[in-house]
Amino acid sequence: MYSTDEIDDTRLEVILPIIEISMRAAVNRDTGLSPYEILYARKMPLPSSISAGEITPNFYSADSRNYVRWLKNAITLINDGVRRSKAEHNQLMKENYDKKHKTKKADYSAGDFVLLRDNRIKANSDRILARKPYLNDKFVITEIVKSDHIGPAFKLLNTRTGRPVKNLILTG
Repeated sequence: MYSTDEIDDTRLEVILPIIEISMRAAVNRDTGLSPYEILYARKMPLPSSISAGEITPNFYSADSRNYVRWLKNAITLINDGVRRSKAEHNQLMKENYDKKHKTKKADYSAGDFVLLRDNRIKANSDRILARKPYLNDKFVITEIVKSDHIGPAFKLLNTRTGRPVKNLILTG
């Protein structure tokens, strides 16, 4: 494709890096993975010379410019497909885990009274607890902060002192 009568063969080294990238990023039909992903277990980072939005280098043929544009688009589509597939797989794994371990969503609401567990000493530690694992005070949930990545977090208020807890509290 790059050695026709209208293309100067002496400038082929300008195009070779793009050809190498396309070969490393090409997805195998059977495995659904590119050679780069098989070798490094992650998607291939694109060099800045072919990042999205950058102008295509001026090659000597209209066919080669069209091919580079097509290649950029194909790599972007492949990366988007892999990203979507990984997200769907992670969601399926979460659903299977939740079903197997019979987990349930936290059903706390603002105004509920709760106990706060002191988790600063790790399990199997050689340190001795100087107090019970639960703090002696009762706490009330003042606000629930929603997050898709970590689940709900709670702002608590100490009912005895009336002071809010400094950090957000996660369930888990």
